[in-house]
Amino acid sequence: MENLKIIFNPTNKNIEDIKKWGLEKTHLHSSFRNKKLVVAEYNNDTIGFYCLSAIRNDIIIEIETAEVKNEYRNKGIGKKMFQEIFKKYKNKKYYCFTLHCSPKESKFYWLKLGFKYFPENINSDKVEMFKAIKDINETITESELYPNTIEIIDDYETSYKWKFEVKENTNELISPIVFFGNYKWRMILTKESEILYNEPYNDFDNKNDVDSCIFIASIPEKHM
Repeated sequence: MENLKIIFNPTNKNIEDIKKWGLEKTHLHSSFRNKKLVVAEYNNDTIGFYCLSAIRNDIIIEIETAEVKNEYRNKGIGKKMFQEIFKKYKNKKYYCFTLHCSPKESKFYWLKLGFKYFPENINSDKVEMFKAIKDINETITESELYPNTIEIIDDYETSYKWKFEVKENTNELISPIVFFGNYKWRMILTKESEILYNEPYNDFDNKNDVDSCIFIASIPEKHM
């Protein structure tokens, strides 16, 4: 589709076009006001949109909803839009995209785009997914031994563990940890094989409002 345009600064005309065919009633205007509405135009007709919002202290970009006009579906429009959105936000401060699948069947579309399930939602009716924007710290297996690790243990005693390194003369992690789970889950900080912290995550750095996003970019001085 040579005349397809992905627009990050839509106009009121785009809003009026979407109202004629779109099902979205909740986030359209707020995303537009906050400059987080992205639209696709074809021959000056608005044929698709993504409603986005910045959450979790601007760590996360939430995909509130996305839709393509009926006659343009299954043509790669939504995928093309997301590719352009990803490129734009990769150069900004955000770390991950997140979304709630509605309807749940849409999860197959997001899986094709590289999204993964939140760990606690794998066996849940509530389908939440994420995709990293920047390089983030990856989990390690239980069999891998490192002197400096951070471990999160959920309500079912499932363990998620990362090794960590800090930048020279700082407490800042070389690779930050972004993880989606309950902020009351237990966290264990081990440095040089000594446990320095073994309490709920939300007490670790006084970020008690983090909700489901666990974000660790540095080690507080009191735990070093």
